[in-house]
Amino acid sequence: MGKKINAIRPRYQRTKHDNNLREARKQQYLQEKRKYEATLRNTKMHSWKQYCNITTTSNPWNAVYKLAMGRIKSCSSLSTLRKTDGTVTTDTADTMRHMIESFTPEDDEETDNERQKIIRAQLKEPIITEDDELFTLSRSSRETLLNSWQ
Repeated sequence: MGKKINAIRPRYQRTKHDNNLREARKQQYLQEKRKYEATLRNTKMHSWKQYCNITTTSNPWNAVYKLAMGRIKSCSSLSTLRKTDGTVTTDTADTMRHMIESFTPEDDEETDNERQKIIRAQLKEPIITEDDELFTLSRSSRETLLNSWQ
């Protein structure tokens, strides 16, 4: 149908000397264009409805779509976790404690490799450069800062 529209339009545009024929071809072109656009809209709507009916709950994107559209409320609290000893966490604080203990490594100086020892030694040394200025707060700045923390 799109090819037909693409053929009718130039025919209408090329007609220059016969105004009656030009007007007839223009009306034919506009009528075919309206039919084409209506068919296109209907086809798109049919395709969308078919897609929505075919998708099932097993489709992983279905949940994402529902969440994005606000049809599913996201869980605002952490779930419980099963610990390595078989018990489960009891509350949010316990869950967070377990996650930190499980997912972060121990910071033990005795197990550092050479690179880690060098980095640790560099961090202990003060960093002083020629253009360093001492950091001072005026009394009003200090009071403003203290008041903002309270």
